[in-house]
Amino acid sequence: MKNRATAVLVLVLLALCPLACGGGDGEETPADVGGADQSDAAAVSDALPEDDAPGDIAPETSGPPEPPVPADPLPVPDNGTYVFSDGANKLTLAYNDSTVFLLESSFGCVGETGCKVRQEFLPLTCNKAYEKGYSAPVVDGSFVIQGIKDSDTLHGAVSSSQGFKLLYLLTPTVSCCSAWFEATAAWTKKDDCSGFATPDCDPYTDGNCAEGMNCIFGANDKPVCMVAGEVEHGGKCGTQGNCADGVCMSLSTDTSQHCYKYCKADVNCGYGMQCLQITDKQWKICSLPPDQFESCDLLEQNCTKAGEACFWTSSTINKPVCLPAGEGQKGDPCTESTDCGKGLDCIAGKKCLKLCNTAEGQEPKCDSVFTGCSALYGPQSAGYCGD
Repeated sequence: MKNRATAVLVLVLLALCPLACGGGDGEETPADVGGADQSDAAAVSDALPEDDAPGDIAPETSGPPEPPVPADPLPVPDNGTYVFSDGANKLTLAYNDSTVFLLESSFGCVGETGCKVRQEFLPLTCNKAYEKGYSAPVVDGSFVIQGIKDSDTLHGAVSSSQGFKLLYLLTPTVSCCSAWFEATAAWTKKDDCSGFATPDCDPYTDGNCAEGMNCIFGANDKPVCMVAGEVEHGGKCGTQGNCADGVCMSLSTDTSQHCYKYCKADVNCGYGMQCLQITDKQWKICSLPPDQFESCDLLEQNCTKAGEACFWTSSTINKPVCLPAGEGQKGDPCTESTDCGKGLDCIAGKKCLKLCNTAEGQEPKCDSVFTGCSALYGPQSAGYCGD
């Protein structure tokens, strides 16, 4: 009897609670929270057209939905600018002949502790968006742009001839929150990046070339992407396709072609190498690595390969090296060391002059006692005889 009376009391209290408990200050039940949320969501839905509804922000604990899918049948989007904005977040796309360009983006989230994060950038030109990687081809009605502000991702799909369904994943690299947004970007005007021109690739970094490609200065020095090979800087090459980086060419001091890396200054080349200006060109290349050369003594002329001589003025590794000897005699005009024969060097890029020992009384000496031996390479007491 005691258990039955208790059960009846509980039922009476439950029956009275909607009348007595509804306006109380106690904790809300799950049913109360759910009812309030549904009412608020309905109010938003009634107030805004479906296509103009604000992006839905997911709590950090819930995963984002699948990327949007294109309409079926697939419409052809009109070229132009497409915009999404809910007052707090916004995004601007330009579409032109199967390519989208992300020109503007601003999305934010609030963490559980109340901290706020916003990922945004100022409006970009079409070319600048391309250079930053904020563009993508539309393939079978869908596209994806990754690495926005280093970490965010945008998925998109054609929803109509004047609309794109979007899913923006806000994932800041250092933040207290993350979120996702579903939205529709609607056509607003005709500006469509029609004046966009694909920027040249960068021979110094291979920028704007696809993976596995090498940017070189091509015909008329216009940068062009080429399929990259496997030969690194300084290695021998037969064709441009052999080089992993830089250009396949030979200098006048070379006996064969090598892969040469492009540079702007010595610091781009590494220890023991120089950034060399190429005659009649606007660009430079790094000299060959030191281990590509045989070092030698200018006065002893001790090169081991037949046909080579020891030179200083055309050396690119800051010490005398063995290079192919030329046919120039003493006093003949020259532009570099290899124009001159053994025992001579090209002084000031003008004349082949005899090498001599700056130490008094030491060989080799100048042909005339009236000709002085001017210093050329101090560590070896090497000099040259004036005219």
